[in-house]
Amino acid sequence: MTAEFRSVQTRIWREDDWFQSLPTDARLLFIYLFTNPSASIAGIYRLPLRTIEFESGLSQQRIRELLAEFAAMNKVHYESGVVWVVKMRENQLPGKISDQVRKRLSKDIASIPDCALKIQYLRHYGYCTDTVSIPFATDTDTDTHTETETLTDTAASGRGSNGYGSRQQRAAYHTTEAQKLGVEPETFRVIVDRLIDAAGWRALIDAGQNERKLTAAKDAALELVRMAVVTPEQVDTLIEAYRAVNDWRKTPPAPQALSEYASQIADKLKPKPKKTMWVLDANGNRMHEAQL
Repeated sequence: MTAEFRSVQTRIWREDDWFQSLPTDARLLFIYLFTNPSASIAGIYRLPLRTIEFESGLSQQRIRELLAEFAAMNKVHYESGVVWVVKMRENQLPGKISDQVRKRLSKDIASIPDCALKIQYLRHYGYCTDTVSIPFATDTDTDTHTETETLTDTAASGRGSNGYGSRQQRAAYHTTEAQKLGVEPETFRVIVDRLIDAAGWRALIDAGQNERKLTAAKDAALELVRMAVVTPEQVDTLIEAYRAVNDWRKTPPAPQALSEYASQIADKLKPKPKKTMWVLDANGNRMHEAQL
């Protein structure tokens, strides 16, 4: 859930010993994680590292260092583009939660892809993660409607009409297939994010309002991987090449259009071979290879 404002307790500046001990950039990042446009009152939401980098002005290396420090103190946890600000939900919803807000919480939580961090969050707030109903987002979800699906052994072993099986299996299908082709889940998610951003779908998908577009981006990303487009840099090259020849369209490229264009310029997308040289010690013995 996104909104124009988030509340931050003013006592954090004078009464929170942990916050007061932080260096300036750490304070900036912590407050940013409460107040950025993607932040959900649920306290868990999707936020790519490169977005944090762009909006906070901090380097990705420093962001990773600070997130690790926050996690060690159980303040913030981050995994594969998902952030959980541990006390944010309590700070934003200090009183009784209305039915409408509860439904909105369910929708925001449902928009988070299945991962260990989401399971940790669900267990922290008392959701059962085994066989009871867990919310899932759909294209028709509104603030007053949330679809749920009961996860049982039967459902988990069943097959859907698209061949992916249960919702959990469908959620993992693309990353599993990409991993079979040698692409790690984190890299695959970055490729999907590149396609989403190029298409201009970021706001809709981050708000959990269009699962079909997210699936379309994953489908296109998997097609690219099958064509040996397996790095974010290759995807960037593809997007630039597409825009160069399709500038007249004046519309952002859809993921499917990019995957189709990739088949036409496959040779241009092949990664260039890396040049290396041996580093020798004082006696002329090989120590290790270094990239030129």
